[in-house]
Amino acid sequence: MNSTYNESFQLLKDRELSIDDFYTRLEPLKKIHMNKSILSYKMDEHTSLEIFDDTFFELVGVMDEVSNFEHAFNKALHMKRLFKNRTNLRRRARETITDDITKVAPTTKYIEDSVVQKEEADHRQVIDFLLRAAKPDATTTAIVEAYLIAPPSASRKEIAKSLGLHHEIVKRRLKYLARFYDANRFGEHYDYLAV
Repeated sequence: MNSTYNESFQLLKDRELSIDDFYTRLEPLKKIHMNKSILSYKMDEHTSLEIFDDTFFELVGVMDEVSNFEHAFNKALHMKRLFKNRTNLRRRARETITDDITKVAPTTKYIEDSVVQKEEADHRQVIDFLLRAAKPDATTTAIVEAYLIAPPSASRKEIAKSLGLHHEIVKRRLKYLARFYDANRFGEHYDYLAV
């Protein structure tokens, strides 16, 4: 800027120059500001123009308090550009986080589903092994099938009642099957109780 802006501002204060004329005289300054905003702060043209106009009208609104227009206008433009840039950086950071969450959420759901399917397949494999190793009769097979169909919260008494058996018979048959469980082959039995 040069001193002609301060002289023009003084004319504006003395009411010898209209606001429109003063704004027109600031046209070279507006181009400099817009280029700086677009190139340095990655703002679009509309945001840059908005900052320029807001700063202009704020200073014209308090023109009695402003003694050096050049300095005040430069400082105000600089502060508004910084504030807008910080706001945009925060917004972009939040958008990135939101994008990451939306990309990860379906993947996490897929992983959870595949883990559950794997655990269910492992359960079936252990049950098949136990049934083949124990060579069970029809009652034991019915008890195992009832356990597989029943909800996880079902107790031995409820399963026994649904099959028309005494609960001690169900208990003994399950203990008989448990003797054939091989921890070396299938791991700890606690792993199967989680699902």
